[in-house]
Amino acid sequence: MALTTVSVVIPVKNEADKLGACLQAILTQSHEVLEIIVIDSGSTDGTQDLAQRFAKVKLVQIEPAQFNHGATRNQAIAMTRGEFVLCTVGDAQAVDRFWIERLLAGFTDDAVVGVCGQQVVPHRADTNPVEWFRPQSIATSQRYQFVDADTFAAAPVEQRKAACSWDNVTALYRRQAIIETPFTTFPYGEDLLWAHAQLNMGRALVYQPSAQVYHYHLMNHQTTMKRTLVVLNLLYRVHGFVHAPYPWLLTTLRGWYTIWHRATGLTMRQRVFWSYSAVENNFSLYQSIKRFRKAVARGDGALDRLLQRYCGGAPPIPVK
Repeated sequence: MALTTVSVVIPVKNEADKLGACLQAILTQSHEVLEIIVIDSGSTDGTQDLAQRFAKVKLVQIEPAQFNHGATRNQAIAMTRGEFVLCTVGDAQAVDRFWIERLLAGFTDDAVVGVCGQQVVPHRADTNPVEWFRPQSIATSQRYQFVDADTFAAAPVEQRKAACSWDNVTALYRRQAIIETPFTTFPYGEDLLWAHAQLNMGRALVYQPSAQVYHYHLMNHQTTMKRTLVVLNLLYRVHGFVHAPYPWLLTTLRGWYTIWHRATGLTMRQRVFWSYSAVENNFSLYQSIKRFRKAVARGDGALDRLLQRYCGGAPPIPVK
């Protein structure tokens, strides 16, 4: 039987420090890939030269101003030849050599158009130990499918939110599904919006938590605030979801317990640093959610002003 063909798409910019590990992990998977399309938007750190040293890599270069999360991926996917397309990023790395094999296993029937894996945080001194022991993505293996758009819209908000918790750091697609329904060109949330569109059409999505990648971004007060508001806005516009008040003090205390009693291999200095970080980030989350809830209660004008102040504005989200 012919091997199922898988192409890989990786948008990058200045990923020289991590792209090598990403590509090496892909090229040593139990399921061999057909090609790797690396689409670079103006790297200046040697990323382009590094990418071209690896077998099966095709480097595509675009201007920095051309980059868009959805449109750039669409451009790269249009160049692929595989029956399936794997989307990831240059600073992600497969946890083991069965990542792609486990994603493919989720395509149990023709209705399934995409399978999403799970992000986890590597246990290293330079990553937040509070995040070592919890998944960064949906945690349970699950298949979602609804008869039609009306049935999907009538589902409980938490179910709709979970069904659309899509993640282009570790997602495998039927190529034809992307060609027929490309990613949106809105500045963010192209993966969630694509999942929403597929479920509206009665197609099936599968979440496969055993298909894991290491992926981590160091967050501070400012980045936590901006990212939280962007995500909250997306979830509100698409699902009508409003986050409950955030218990930042209790969450911080739990984080401290993890840092001081569960995490191993850290120096005293590192534990102190991450303890301070827990206070900063949890209080930022608390402030973000509190401000967002107040803005929602006051109306769209207040919400627009909040997003303009902290995020430079946010576009409206199409839900149909």
